[in-house]
Amino acid sequence: MKSILYIHDGYLDSEKANIIQVLNMCYAFSNEGVSVKLVLKSSKTSITDIKKYIKSRLGFLPNFKIHILNQKKIFRIEKYIINSEIKKIIKDPNYDYLFLRSPLYIKFGLKHNKKVIFESHNNLLHNRFSFIDYYWKKIIKKYIKNQNFKLFLCISKNLMNYWIDFGLNKNKCNYYHDGFNLEKFNKIRKKSYYRKNLSLPINKTIITYTGSLYNDRNIELIIKLARDFKSYYFCVVGGPNKSKNYFNEISKKNNLKNIKFIGRVVHSKINNYLFASDVLLALWSKDVKTINYCSPLKLFEYMASGKNILTQNHITILEVVNSKTAYIYDYDSYFDMKSKLLEAVKDNKMKVGLNAKKEAEKKYSWESRVKNIIKFTIG
Repeated sequence: MKSILYIHDGYLDSEKANIIQVLNMCYAFSNEGVSVKLVLKSSKTSITDIKKYIKSRLGFLPNFKIHILNQKKIFRIEKYIINSEIKKIIKDPNYDYLFLRSPLYIKFGLKHNKKVIFESHNNLLHNRFSFIDYYWKKIIKKYIKNQNFKLFLCISKNLMNYWIDFGLNKNKCNYYHDGFNLEKFNKIRKKSYYRKNLSLPINKTIITYTGSLYNDRNIELIIKLARDFKSYYFCVVGGPNKSKNYFNEISKKNNLKNIKFIGRVVHSKINNYLFASDVLLALWSKDVKTINYCSPLKLFEYMASGKNILTQNHITILEVVNSKTAYIYDYDSYFDMKSKLLEAVKDNKMKVGLNAKKEAEKKYSWESRVKNIIKFTIG
């Protein structure tokens, strides 16, 4: 594999996790000697220095090319329309692989002799309209038979099994979970250093959650834990701000002094909160639409931090962790959650957390993910 044209239907300044994944993947490919060009939509805000912006958000300077489309928004339909600027870029003979997360350019890429890698993050290709989902699935089922369609990449084993059952060629399907940036977890200082810098209690047991505060995340459970474990301090990092303010008000009404909602933090600073903590909460609910197929970025960063993880027994989470690398509770049982939290706190030598760190470094870095993709596609 010499070169990749990575087309992403997203913005550089998006607040979603997918842009973090995409930028880290491009960075890891480039570190493996692959020439990478990333194509993104025009940003929502004005960004004068792209490299400086990525450095501030993710902690590294991009070592790959970035092309921002010069496009005018057509409400929300531009994601369904072939873009003439992208067509011109795909024709560029300098890139032999086309990395896609939308089926829109599969046919055009194959027509111009590009080797296609398609990455799937869900069993649905469109969440809102079933006829679009059906049409795009037909496209994939048809064109995966092409010899230049090299890899249908899934982010979990359960998701790969879904697509194989759907009828895709199993010899072209594989799965690699998401990952973390090794560089950000190489040098970790003492816990007190991060607590002091973040104005967190020095001598308290700190339980931290990082991620979204949407309704399907069951954030109320963290407030219940703060109520039931007054001697612990609960740190909640994430947004949106509307949700942060809402949960802050609930905490105040319950007179809880041991919980703090930080709000959104740039991704390059998230690991400071992990390093300051004793136990990390990986929290979702069965209402998360992708829970049976997902591969959450925070899970791998939690593992890489070496801290004890309290998580749930959802099917794709259990593909990654087990009783040796996390404290796992039944997501339907608050009693079990409390019991496993006590176990995680008592393990003050972080035996389970350190097991998770070893596992993450061995299997779940972006570097490891990219090497596996290269090995699969070039044989």
